Amino acid sequence: MNRKIRMEFKDNGTVTIEKNNTKKVKCWTFHCKPLNRTLIVHEDIDNKNCTSVSDSITGYRLVQIPIKSTSIKNEDIKERIKQFISHYTLPLIKEEFRRVEDLIAENNIRKKK
Repeated sequence: MNRKIRMEFKDNGTVTIEKNNTKKVKCWTFHCKPLNRTLIVHEDIDNKNCTSVSDSITGYRLVQIPIKSTSIKNEDIKERIKQFISHYTLPLIKEEFRRVEDLIAENNIRKKK
């Protein structure tokens, strides 16, 4: 995350709104080394004055930053992710990712039947 954020959100991502409800958003993606995941930075869907960072696989929001997406800086994101990791710890975060991915896979199998 050492590179400077492009203010233009050119990528597309999917965020989870509710258990089985998702929404496509314009975003900027980056790889988070501590989590070993691709995360997406996007305008918060509930509050246009905030920016969210979500997991690109599950679509779950990890952190919400009370700064407009047009004004967000790399340092803001880096600090909030650092706080998130120190609060929940890497093993618990990675276990939660596995749990949610298993639920998503199970739901996809059920939909195909």
